[in-house]
Amino acid sequence: MMDKLFFILFGISSLSCVESKEIETGIVEEIVEENPIWWDDCSYNVSDHICNLRLATAMDIADELYNYHGEMFVLEVTSMRCSDCQRSSGQNDYIQTRVGHVRWITIIIENEAGMTPSASDGRRWANAFTLSYFYVWLGSRGNIDIHTGKNGFPYSEYPFYVLVDNDLLINLVIEGYDKDKIINNITDLKSNL
Repeated sequence: MMDKLFFILFGISSLSCVESKEIETGIVEEIVEENPIWWDDCSYNVSDHICNLRLATAMDIADELYNYHGEMFVLEVTSMRCSDCQRSSGQNDYIQTRVGHVRWITIIIENEAGMTPSASDGRRWANAFTLSYFYVWLGSRGNIDIHTGKNGFPYSEYPFYVLVDNDLLINLVIEGYDKDKIINNITDLKSNL
């Protein structure tokens, strides 16, 4: 009797294994998304595709520019020890209200001591000017290349603004803070997209 019970149990367990294998070997449809980044060359110069920047945010979470392919955005590149930069970041809400929706990313290159900013520096900056922690990014002087623009932004006057279209082309760079010039150029770029 025990031998029969063993064979019955063995047979049932064998069937369940076969069924599991059939489930595991079912057809799986794989969805492959086409990469929208088709270019080989990039730089930080006007009329070129911007190179991908992968930086930490004030939330200490990495983000990258190529995540925003398909939408226009403005990069405000700033220093925490620059008075025009403080005035500029204080006007971000006003500017965005005037131009309508546009992604605005603030990249802090240096803190008050001239050092690479930390996440807590980014949060202090965001809190001071009512900015989203997710769109305050922590850069460094390594993001500046005033000689060629191949390895970083070729600009040195803070703040400066990089207007990037929905195909990640650098349309314009505005050096220094001029609220009306910023508003007019963002409005023009949006109307031409």
